[in-house]
Amino acid sequence: MEKQRIKEVKAGEKVEIDKSIEELRKELEILKKQKAEKLSQQKHKVKEEPVISINLDDIEERLDDIEEFLDENIKSPETEEINLTEIAAELESIKTQIISKPEVVVEETPYEKLLKEHPWLEEARYEYMYSAPVKKKNAKDYESWINEWSKIIYDYARLSVLHILYLRKLNAEKPFSKLENRDGAIAAIAQKLVEQNIGVWLNKKTKEAIRVYWKTLEEWADEIFEWAKNTNKYEPILTFEIRESGEMFAELPKRDLTRIFKQLEKEDKGEVIKTDTGEITFKISLDY
Repeated sequence: MEKQRIKEVKAGEKVEIDKSIEELRKELEILKKQKAEKLSQQKHKVKEEPVISINLDDIEERLDDIEEFLDENIKSPETEEINLTEIAAELESIKTQIISKPEVVVEETPYEKLLKEHPWLEEARYEYMYSAPVKKKNAKDYESWINEWSKIIYDYARLSVLHILYLRKLNAEKPFSKLENRDGAIAAIAQKLVEQNIGVWLNKKTKEAIRVYWKTLEEWADEIFEWAKNTNKYEPILTFEIRESGEMFAELPKRDLTRIFKQLEKEDKGEVIKTDTGEITFKISLDY
């Protein structure tokens, strides 16, 4: 009789715990949707936008463990008494973690990052730097000016993780928006990168966009190869896999990826394979 009473009590308590688990799972699903939305917005982060930082998969696994434990221990009245206090504490811990306020991540803008490396951009005594010296009259000053601004545009691309800069878009971006005669100044600065062999015009006639090499293709090749090895990419690597890698090389121009694959093949690190659709892929060597 006593065993039957204990069994009924356990069953009743399990119902209550199941209700708690069900409520937590509902909250978990809401958080999952919020997390998915945040992840889809990662490329367009807003300053001080809250993000879900808790490990949702870990919480779901803990809830599964509790349910499995309850199911196994309720089946037979002969099992040892369930430590409901411990389960209740675990549920409370999970709930606290779920409903806790998400941490706020302050995402710096490219300009804010640029200011850390070039603080003079907002110093009043350097206002003159937004006006280019006349090249014919002050050749030395002009050379100093354009060299400094070539560093700025180079670092802007690097800190923004941009491989291609569109000059018209730069017109509206700080600090370039403050330049006098913006179109001519930005075009001259971009041309300086070409002369320094760290930039290439995408179209030499229109000169509307420039490819900035803030890392060499050899460096990118090494990074892609290490990523492929570390993630066990032993099947031919498709372009979309590079795009979805979450790495800094994810947005490399397609023609650069082709050149990188061919470079790796020259180094005997794998083989370039052309698919039936004409896409260039790369299969890393198992022996390297």
